[in-house]
Amino acid sequence: QPSCRVLVQGHAVSRPRHEPAAVGEGLRSETWALATHPYLPSTFVTAGDDCTVRVWDADKRAMVCMRRLRSPATSSDFSPDSALLAVGCADGTTLLLEPESLTELPQRPWAPQAGAVCAVRFSPDSAQLAVGYADGLVEVHPAFVDSHALTAARGAGP
Repeated sequence: QPSCRVLVQGHAVSRPRHEPAAVGEGLRSETWALATHPYLPSTFVTAGDDCTVRVWDADKRAMVCMRRLRSPATSSDFSPDSALLAVGCADGTTLLLEPESLTELPQRPWAPQAGAVCAVRFSPDSAQLAVGYADGLVEVHPAFVDSHALTAARGAGP
């Protein structure tokens, strides 16, 4: 028996399990990415084919914030120091976001690859980001973000 059940992409976070879903609720989107916060046990991120990334609070069973993306999200990962959230997309792009506001952070330009991003993972020291693509290619990039931009994003709010 799970300690918490949350229907995340359908946005029905507080409906009891025995109540039926509304017509079309949660049927048009799939969750393709899931990442847990390294320090906050009730915080997690989902993303999927609805071109959104969402931060959730499992204790409150509520969505904390959401960001629309240009392409469906296929993977996500928090940096071990919790300063960054990486999101890989179906169009081959990788985004670095500030986890609390989901503000996109400026980064060194990475050319998108022809295939979808299948996996993103930070190194244990949060300095590198490995990006795996559908064609089998894996690239390792510096997870560099301007510290001034990160400070500004943390003050931006959702």
